[in-house]
Amino acid sequence: MLRPKYILAGEDMEKEKRVNMKQIAERLNISAGSVSLTLNGRGDEMRISEETQKLILDTAKEMGYPLEKVRKKRQTVGVNNLPVIVVFIPILSEGIISPYDRIMSGLNQCMKECGLNLEILVCPFEYNKLSEKYRYFSDKFCTGAIVFSVSETDLDELLLQNFEIPVVLFNRLNNKYPTVYIDDYEAGYQVAKIFYEKSFEKAAMFTPDYKSKPILLRKMGFEAGCEHYGIELPERYNIVCGLSGKEIEACVDDMSVNNRIPQVVFANMDDLGLRVLMVLKEKGIKVPDEVEVVLYGNHAWTKLVASEMNCIPLDIEGISAECLNVLWQMIESGNWTAQAKVYQKNQMMLTK
Repeated sequence: MLRPKYILAGEDMEKEKRVNMKQIAERLNISAGSVSLTLNGRGDEMRISEETQKLILDTAKEMGYPLEKVRKKRQTVGVNNLPVIVVFIPILSEGIISPYDRIMSGLNQCMKECGLNLEILVCPFEYNKLSEKYRYFSDKFCTGAIVFSVSETDLDELLLQNFEIPVVLFNRLNNKYPTVYIDDYEAGYQVAKIFYEKSFEKAAMFTPDYKSKPILLRKMGFEAGCEHYGIELPERYNIVCGLSGKEIEACVDDMSVNNRIPQVVFANMDDLGLRVLMVLKEKGIKVPDEVEVVLYGNHAWTKLVASEMNCIPLDIEGISAECLNVLWQMIESGNWTAQAKVYQKNQMMLTK
């Protein structure tokens, strides 16, 4: 199977060097928080000495930090007179669990490491209906926004909008908005490689029937990897389904009746993995003695209710932190040019 081709957003954009607050802090060997407060006009309020404030402002000017542009772009609309970042997180149907806690952990991690003093507001939205929240994409409401896990329908509509604030997308490659994303095709391919290294020769895959490009790319990558490494993936065991369990039950029944239980089942989304595990147990198939179940993603609940399954972890915290870092650089510089940043730190490995 040929790997799909696509153009990275920002691939042909000018790669200019932009100065940010962290670089100024490193030049002066002082905290990023002091730099942020000074450049936001809160040095006196936070009792930063006049000498230090002058040094920060002079260095920022010398390094080409766009002071006037930033003051014009940045809004202080929070109750504490702080910049406000809104994070849009979807409410998914059929019992899908949003990794809210891991997203917020990543954002807090970025704020601490970069010395950011701002407010984070969470705005839930119904999957496929992000447009109902467009009124919040306004400089009267916030300074910038991060959108998590948009559907293809939501993304198509987003591409038609021109908002008055900078917007970053979590793991959604596109040609308009900056994004931090995983190479999902490569992730699926690497899952097959891991199976090969564990000497699995027969596999099944269950993929949720959501219109999601990352999920589709993982599916295609896993199929290509199985073909390359000689892992048997029968068409009847390569199932696209919802969480109702009907398709899963039919597939597992076929495995049982025909005595064709694969060595490993790959669930192409962590929430789907729990349903697969439940059906296998209901049919009397022992996990992991008779078949191993591996899911992509690692919600906290997997360690509590599904210890029999292996996980291919997704570094939601790290990607969330990098999304906020990219957004803050846009706010600092006033440059909202689209850029696509591949997240390189995600490790492909099995974890219990």
